[in-house]
Amino acid sequence: MEVVPGYVTWCEECNWNIDPNWRHVSSLALFDRINFRMGIKKSHQLLEENLQADRITYPFTWSKDCTVCWTTLLQPFKRRPST
Repeated sequence: MEVVPGYVTWCEECNWNIDPNWRHVSSLALFDRINFRMGIKKSHQLLEENLQADRITYPFTWSKDCTVCWTTLLQPFKRRPST
């Protein structure tokens, strides 16, 4: 496998990048291991939820509604930078 210093190596066999900074999970600190495993678990859980959903929605809340209205109303009065 050809390695070029300063660049991430590409594996032709598995068709994936080889991370030069990769470390086995067991070499991480306790908090980092927990965080890593929770991240994987939550990513899979979110993927499954989205695959099961007919439509992904992002509900607005009162504060988001007010923010959108406020910025929409103020956009025409936005100050232009002087040149």
